[in-house]
Amino acid sequence: MNTSLLSALEVMRSPLQIESSGLPAVEALVLFLGGVLTAVLGLFIGYQAYRGYRRNDNRPMLFLSTGLVLLTAVSFGVSVVLGSLGGQDPFVTLGVQRAVDLAGLGCIMYALYGRHDRSDADHTRRKTTPQED
Repeated sequence: MNTSLLSALEVMRSPLQIESSGLPAVEALVLFLGGVLTAVLGLFIGYQAYRGYRRNDNRPMLFLSTGLVLLTAVSFGVSVVLGSLGGQDPFVTLGVQRAVDLAGLGCIMYALYGRHDRSDADHTRRKTTPQED
């Protein structure tokens, strides 16, 4: 048989095996599950920040939410997807992951230190304080 056909059949027989970078399987699984847990918690916290944005119409909360999701879930997703592609240069994978991390940190920095329109802050403050009769 053709060697490429044999290698294709071998891949189809065990599709869940991925190329290891020298780590034992247990350690690789622990690292992967840690990344999944980080991504899930980041999505949950980002969703809560987004709910705060929707409830109070506060733009810094939108940037905080976006930054958290980029920094946790999207960064992990990029590393898994690009890392699982065969023949991908590790420099490209890490470069894209770091670019996503920097975008997330930039969003968080803007949420904390950016110049936000004072009318938005006044509108939010009026909206959340109880009205006096």
